[in-house]
Amino acid sequence: MGITMKPLLVLAALVAAGGVFGWRVGRLIRLFRALKGNARPVTGRFGARLAVLGREVLLHSRLLRNPVIGAAHLAIFTGFLAVQIHTSETLLDGLMPGGFTWATWAPRAYPVYRIVADALAALVLVGLAVALARRLFARPAVLSDHRDARLVLLFTALIIVSYFGMNHAVRPSVGRELWWWVHVAVILGFLVYLPGSKHLHILTAVPNLFLRWPGPSRPLTTPDLEGADADRPGLGSVRDLSWKQALDLISCTECGRCEAVCPASLTGKPLSPKRVVVDLREELRWQSGAILAGAEVPGFVREGTGITEEVLFACTSCRACEEACPVGIQHLDLILEARRCLVLLEGRFPAELQQTFKNLEEQSNPWGFPADTRADWAAGLEIPTIADRPGAEVLYFVGCAGSFDDRGRKTATAVARLLRRAGVDFAILGREESCTGDPARRAGNEYLAQGLLKATAETLNRVNPRTILTGCPHCLNTLKHEVPEFGARFTVVHHAEYLAGLVRAGKLVPRAVGPAVDAVIHDSCYLGRWNDQTASPRDLLAAIPGVTVHEPPRTARAGFCCGAGGGRMFMEEKTGTAVNRNRAAELAATGAGVVAVACPFCATMLGDGLKAEGSAAAVRDLALLLDEATA
Repeated sequence: MGITMKPLLVLAALVAAGGVFGWRVGRLIRLFRALKGNARPVTGRFGARLAVLGREVLLHSRLLRNPVIGAAHLAIFTGFLAVQIHTSETLLDGLMPGGFTWATWAPRAYPVYRIVADALAALVLVGLAVALARRLFARPAVLSDHRDARLVLLFTALIIVSYFGMNHAVRPSVGRELWWWVHVAVILGFLVYLPGSKHLHILTAVPNLFLRWPGPSRPLTTPDLEGADADRPGLGSVRDLSWKQALDLISCTECGRCEAVCPASLTGKPLSPKRVVVDLREELRWQSGAILAGAEVPGFVREGTGITEEVLFACTSCRACEEACPVGIQHLDLILEARRCLVLLEGRFPAELQQTFKNLEEQSNPWGFPADTRADWAAGLEIPTIADRPGAEVLYFVGCAGSFDDRGRKTATAVARLLRRAGVDFAILGREESCTGDPARRAGNEYLAQGLLKATAETLNRVNPRTILTGCPHCLNTLKHEVPEFGARFTVVHHAEYLAGLVRAGKLVPRAVGPAVDAVIHDSCYLGRWNDQTASPRDLLAAIPGVTVHEPPRTARAGFCCGAGGGRMFMEEKTGTAVNRNRAAELAATGAGVVAVACPFCATMLGDGLKAEGSAAAVRDLALLLDEATA
């Protein structure tokens, strides 16, 4: 082959591969633009987004939670990137033989780069060996291992082996040229193959992480139920996806980390967050032609898709899946928006929710207690209402559990005593308080939820509190992140954080009471993962003399759900093992005599779970423990 033919062949191969790649990516972009869903705002907080990329891309913070697999992926990632500098030189050398080398541009730095690149490339082969061994021998159940995955490992291995062949061939005159063509062919073949494979995440993971909602919590999407979204309030078909949700789908690596931590999946329910994402991705690909042509697209909750009503309503909205996902997929938007369409458009939901919805609509609490008895828990305690003390420093938002549930009432009473003991000027809403709408919204009844959210916003705007204190993490999350979308934005704190502040300020001074207490701490999903408050409950417990704090295996932001979230508090578990029993068994195994909680739903679920497990451990809210220590 004459030397003049080489540039022409390389140019033709580049144009062909680039053309196919561009066509495939262009079709994806056209598909994204044809989708009807409304994406969340993806602007602002630029610094926070860059910090996410630094932690999760460069440092592999989530992947390294599993040290062996994380280190293997980090080796593959860094080595593959390092080799690409040399690959660019290889391609330019093909277009301009002998006319370009990075060594000419950086004569001192380039030799150092080559030494580093060789070392990192060798580590890529080690990482690939670990990945292959995991597929051949360990075979974790949550990991998807199919032809596509192994083909990508082969592509990567060939790129690295050909890199070494070019630079360290035994017979340079022949070997280097042969390996040069192998390297170029594999690189261009990979470019053509990538857009249609599951490893498209190589290109989409970084932008998906950057565009993800920055921060631990976010409001659910709020459809306009009386306007543009009346006929499409959520996710009924893949046409209803937003472009960001579609980006989530194609970014999935099928690693199974979400499934490995999902409380529904781990207790035998049919829900796998990974399968929901993969099934939706396959549905999107299957319906892409119809979407681009503007044709009718069927709903995906149908026979044959794997996404059923039972699957969607198994979710506890704990966000463990999102916490574990290394590429920033937001599974809950998909699941909860699909629930919304089932409830509002098709009237499909678990039968027991019918009564819950009725109770919320008629009495503004999920249990159906008369709304005018909401303040009965405070009878005889001389607690002022906000109507009596409109200028109170703190508005104590008691919540439905604190108002009506026996355990919750005891906690509310303890909080009131602590506030009075610390000299805090506080008041309650009393009969003016209503449910914030959390259970209705997570269960898919957006119409009912918006009514409750608007009522809460109107009440808060009228009384205009300086600080809102609540003991329910679900109320905290809704008041802090979702009520503001309805025009009421105030400072909201959980009682664990507020009481810990009173202890630090010396306004509450705990002392040892009775024998020493071994307490294991349970993190509420809506306090820990949803609002990143794991330190304040521990600070509060640590401040009580005589209390020894134990941590269960799954703790803090990696804690395990009690099973109550996502409206599951008001649904029966009919499949597999009860989530609360799974968690109760783990907590009881620590040997602690007290399970310390900071959520009324967790208190109920774990109390029932411990009883079912035959454990004598008692469930106590942090406020109750502090109340006893400061009495």
